[in-house]
Amino acid sequence: MRRIKITIGPVELHAKLLDTPAGNAIRDSLPFLSKAQVADNAVVFSAPGPVPQHSGQPSIGRPGDFVLCGRSKTCGIDFETLPFTRNGRRAARGTSDVWARAIGDIAALKHVIDGDRVTVRGVD
Repeated sequence: MRRIKITIGPVELHAKLLDTPAGNAIRDSLPFLSKAQVADNAVVFSAPGPVPQHSGQPSIGRPGDFVLCGRSKTCGIDFETLPFTRNGRRAARGTSDVWARAIGDIAALKHVIDGDRVTVRGVD
């Protein structure tokens, strides 16, 4: 199974799990529940189970990428473009690994509020 359904409050997303240590860790933890927190232009929620060791490289994901941060044991998804730095490169959010990519429009995530229920489950 490589597709998942993520429901965050009123928003339903489908995503493709990536074949990475972080993607495999999330797949092995399905299904799971959490609560959403909105920070900047991202929705963040707790990661279940053991988190694999991070690759050590800062992640510069694109909007719609689900990332897993091992230090804080959180998952997150940016729903708007991250700001650019002075040298014209996108700013990194810190060390995290991309574990899934959203399929379809993620703009509805702007309607998520703190405390919304998060449900993540596999689909065939």
